[in-house]
Amino acid sequence: MNGQKKDEHSIASPKADFNMGFLASYVAAKSVLGPKKNPTLDAALASNLNWHIGQMRLAEMESLSKIKDLADKRKEKAQKIAPPNGMMAKFKNWLTNLKINRLEKQLLRSKQAHFQREHLKAVAQRYSMAANGIAADHVGWYEFTIPPIDIGSVINELVEVQDASRALGLDQQRLRALLIEHGAPIYCIGGAFIAERSTVDKIIGQNAVNGFNKLPS
Repeated sequence: MNGQKKDEHSIASPKADFNMGFLASYVAAKSVLGPKKNPTLDAALASNLNWHIGQMRLAEMESLSKIKDLADKRKEKAQKIAPPNGMMAKFKNWLTNLKINRLEKQLLRSKQAHFQREHLKAVAQRYSMAANGIAADHVGWYEFTIPPIDIGSVINELVEVQDASRALGLDQQRLRALLIEHGAPIYCIGGAFIAERSTVDKIIGQNAVNGFNKLPS
């Protein structure tokens, strides 16, 4: 066999294509180790979103209830103001007015926080923390997107009568009179008249105010 030229195409000495081998290994590794979908993770993120949306709606109703409760307490205190006959009556009125002023301040803070949607922002912040906690161990291993939460999806259950009258194209005094006529509670907070949206919608629907059957969104 000495002196014989080695056959380049001999099956005993196959020619290896290292580029193809590397590509095959890369594809195999990517399929095993690369990012991919995780249905269980996606379901957990969706469930977390839905739960916190429910919490936002609950927070909206709790904020509404808090403001109504403070307004009722203020009204109750105001009804205790007696004719200032004598020193004792004057002293009791002074104490009552202190309590009314404290309630006024609480009402104003609560109203501002409500219309700035602070209660919903707090839920959104808790949602973000919970979502990041759910996804933390999966970063780099799976492809996923944390769904955003929209505080604008929760309807504000309170409305300023001035804003409502503007949206309806109706004089504010006329709208106030209409609400009072139907027994709707109206709260004066910080110089602004506030009403419950659901009550306003019901009265508008019953009276077809300027063609509207509820407040425009």
